[in-house]
Amino acid sequence: MLRNGEYMLKMMSRNRFFLAFFLCCLGWVDVHAQNVVVRPEPAAAPDGWVRSLERDFRTFLYYMKPLDYVPISLAIEQNVFYDDNVQLAPAGQPLTPGTSRGDFLSSTNLNGSMKFPVGSQTFFVSGGYNMQRYAYNKIFNSNNYHVDGGMNWSLGNRCFGDIVGATATYQSPFIQQNVINQINLITQTSGTASARCHIGGQIYGFANGGWRQYTNTAAELQTNNRDQTFETVGLEYNHSPLDRFGVSATFVRRQFTTRPATDNGQLAEGIDQQNYLFNYERVISPKIMVSGTAGVAAVQGRFPTYTVRDDFPIYSVDFRWLLTPRFSINFGSARMITAPQGMVSNAQEEERQNLNMGYRISPRLSLEAYVSRMKFNNSVLGTASGSNVAFQQQRVWMGGFLLTYYVSPYLQLLASYTYTDRLDTVQGYDAKSNRFMFGLSYHGRDFYINHGKATVID
Repeated sequence: MLRNGEYMLKMMSRNRFFLAFFLCCLGWVDVHAQNVVVRPEPAAAPDGWVRSLERDFRTFLYYMKPLDYVPISLAIEQNVFYDDNVQLAPAGQPLTPGTSRGDFLSSTNLNGSMKFPVGSQTFFVSGGYNMQRYAYNKIFNSNNYHVDGGMNWSLGNRCFGDIVGATATYQSPFIQQNVINQINLITQTSGTASARCHIGGQIYGFANGGWRQYTNTAAELQTNNRDQTFETVGLEYNHSPLDRFGVSATFVRRQFTTRPATDNGQLAEGIDQQNYLFNYERVISPKIMVSGTAGVAAVQGRFPTYTVRDDFPIYSVDFRWLLTPRFSINFGSARMITAPQGMVSNAQEEERQNLNMGYRISPRLSLEAYVSRMKFNNSVLGTASGSNVAFQQQRVWMGGFLLTYYVSPYLQLLASYTYTDRLDTVQGYDAKSNRFMFGLSYHGRDFYINHGKATVID
């Protein structure tokens, strides 16, 4: 415990720049709000230490008024985690010498965005940089980035949409890996476009599509590298302001770029997938809303000398209930077919159920608790590169809470706990972890990110 406490102090010392920045933002927001209409401050009086900080920084921030005119809006997050099984390794499985099962992790996110209108169109660009630093497992350290930009367009009052280009790298969560003692960095580059138009009466039409490239750095997962194109078309009928329904069809073509040309009877060269869906949304009352989709996914694997096809029912259900002005419940359930994520396979079948509860303890303090159950089957259209692969079929339970304290409309203090239980339902491997997090989050005025409305199946 002493060693862990020493590391926590060391981590805070290393990141004192970000702590100071957040404290400055507290006062900056207060000064900035004198001339700009922003989201209202919570009704409760500031806590004593907040009032003291405002007084200490007000004079200094007066001389930083030019920052109000900087066209870039900032978002900065600094989080410190402790995880007693950071790799989510199965119980009893030995680790590489020099690595630790439990570890501290510091995650720093620096983001900026700006948008500017040109006539009836709005152009935007955003980007960010992420640093992940482990205390003991330094081989897992990584630097990641994301950049996206594009345009929100409109043609009068009848049509609107967007065009977005993006590229990003990020560290794959260990829950998506069936290998340990290494990290997997994923790079995604995409271009998407979407459109929604009023056809007449209560009928609307929509279409979107694009291209995406997906690559892995872990040698064991590079045979999942792929290029894919996707298109969606559909119609929607707004029966009333309270309910609407529609139909859609999505066509996806994936081409794996690094798989051998030989036929091993397991790995496909590419996957063609069509999703046909009926969707419905209804506002039952001002406090209750229900939405859902139901349909079928037709999946065809292209092997060197033959093709294999199978059909799968897919659906999603979402139920939201605002019981009181302070307490809400959200339940969701879904079944889908996606590209392989955590191991080499042709496609992945996912089933998810989740229950979220939110409670506003005070104007400044909120609590969210959640529990979820997930099942992953990586044997769609053949086994996942061998029937003895760990976590080819798995069940995952997750649960925890998030506590948020709103220092100001832009600055929050965060604390969370997450429990994870991952079970290989074939071989019996079981991996559990407990993760604790404390963090600061600052999102500046008008911070804006648009990843596009194009439906992407991945």
